[in-house]
Amino acid sequence: MTQKSFPISAEFMAAANTTPEKYLEDYNQSIESTEANDAFWAKRAELIDW
Repeated sequence: MTQKSFPISAEFMAAANTTPEKYLEDYNQSIESTEANDAFWAKRAELIDW
């Protein structure tokens, strides 16, 4: 199985509200967050407009 990948334009990246480094940081925090320590997900929940 092969996958095609397409380069991301600078314009799209500028509008993405994140960077590859910030994404990786957020990802690592998300997988380290446990039920006993939901700080990452609690912070994310505050961003939702209920």
